[in-house]
Amino acid sequence: MVGYWTKRVLGQVLMPLGASALLSLWGLVLALVGRPKRAVAPFVLAAAIVFAAGLAPVAAWFVAPLQRAFAPLHSTDPRLAQVRWIVVLGSAHDGDAKRPALGRLDTVAIARLTEALRLVRHAPQARLVVTGGSPSGGSSHAQVLAEAAVSLGLEANRIVREEESLDTPQQLAAIARIVRREPWVLVTSATHMPRAVLLAKGQGLTPIPAPAAFETFSPDALPFLPYASHVLACHRALHEYLGILWAGITGKARLLEVLRGMDAQEGPSPLASPSLPR
Repeated sequence: MVGYWTKRVLGQVLMPLGASALLSLWGLVLALVGRPKRAVAPFVLAAAIVFAAGLAPVAAWFVAPLQRAFAPLHSTDPRLAQVRWIVVLGSAHDGDAKRPALGRLDTVAIARLTEALRLVRHAPQARLVVTGGSPSGGSSHAQVLAEAAVSLGLEANRIVREEESLDTPQQLAAIARIVRREPWVLVTSATHMPRAVLLAKGQGLTPIPAPAAFETFSPDALPFLPYASHVLACHRALHEYLGILWAGITGKARLLEVLRGMDAQEGPSPLASPSLPR
């Protein structure tokens, strides 16, 4: 548990808002100790980081390689007829148990669950696996996902809950014990899919990717003004790049193999310099 929270804190520090907050704090310290001229650089750099991360071209450049790695899974895909498991990776939920389950899930979890339920309808043999524990106590994320799925019309006997994992590596290790060698679909965010597939291969699994919760960039967004949604997109993309790097360093998955697989997908290479989606 200590390692889980340590990883989360360090991950936040390396994100645009975390880095800019630390730089601003350093500038404030310099100003308070009587070095106002030296405080200018940290403040300027902090503002530049947030401003740049909020620009649509910058955010799209970070996000595009991840989102182009795997194509969406269409309901007409013949593989769905043989699929035995459709696994949706957890995201986050609110702790207020008085809300209905669907109202407790964050937007990412709702998008992932919606995609999983769409695919379940076209996979008659499949059961839905929902994942995620509860690092702070209370309802597990898998429980909230399961309740939301039932409220949207899925039969409770088609749902399997994995309620112990706290992060993606733990989720994939638990999934390996459930799906074994049977055909299965992996549903997670498009930006998260490359790392999830990477870790799945590290467990000896071969999932059918079904990316969901794509980052979107409105054509009406002004390219020279920052938007909060673009900062969030940069945050998510950087989090995944760091996660992929960490997985490769720690040997939890075969980094080069997955990167080659990403490069072999149809369409433009995901490792090429992306441009702003039109």
